Amino acid sequence: MATYGSYKKISADAIIDGSIVSADLASGAVATANIANGAITEDKIAAGAVTQNKVGSGAVGTDELDTSIDLSGKTVTYRSITDGDINANAAITTSKLSGPVASIGSNGLATSAFTDTTNASNISSGTLAHARGGRGTETTGFSVMPSARGNSYGTVSWTTANGGHITGQSSNTYAWNGQTVTVYQAGIYISLCEIITATSTGENDMFYYLNGSRITDFRGGSSVGNHAAVSGAIMLNLSANDQVYINANQWHENYYSRWSWHKLGGWS
Repeated sequence: MATYGSYKKISADAIIDGSIVSADLASGAVATANIANGAITEDKIAAGAVTQNKVGSGAVGTDELDTSIDLSGKTVTYRSITDGDINANAAITTSKLSGPVASIGSNGLATSAFTDTTNASNISSGTLAHARGGRGTETTGFSVMPSARGNSYGTVSWTTANGGHITGQSSNTYAWNGQTVTVYQAGIYISLCEIITATSTGENDMFYYLNGSRITDFRGGSSVGNHAAVSGAIMLNLSANDQVYINANQWHENYYSRWSWHKLGGWS
């Protein structure tokens, strides 16, 4: 009986093409070392012969893929897209977006951006200026009383004693120096003044002055009795820096006389 190695080895030239079929090869008889690079060409691989489990992890890189791959019939599974996946130059148009902007966290918009401010019911806080249809600042102007008795014609000096007040005075509203009020905003101003006499004889008159010129003639009569009154109300359409003060024949100090001054609609 012949033993292994007693026969002459068969060279490749002695093998007829196609004479050795897969059935003649034992499992594992052909190792990768026995296969020359490039020996297995595309025509040697049957359709469907290479399945997913035949491809090692990472064996197929971008160099093994065609420049154009049709995935229209495939389902591509990808992780969730994050902010870093979108290039800063993507310039995604708003027409591609849907849903309320208010639901976007840190959208940078004020609450008023999502409120219909043409509906007055939605304006629930703050103060609208008079020029914008609101009431403006409510505490405006002053209410003052003479600081001392006057017994001859002259400019009345006033004080806030006995319940008076001065509110809203500033470089943007008005200034009051105890006798004269200077307005810094053009607008309609309303003033009321009542002068009470301090003696039982003499004439009881009161005059408004605008920028040094007398503009009213409120008279209470001549030879009037003590505590007789002369009063008047006036609305003035003033320009910025106009000045107003009051002259009278005689007046009682403290709460007996009073001058009130306000800007209609408040300050803008």
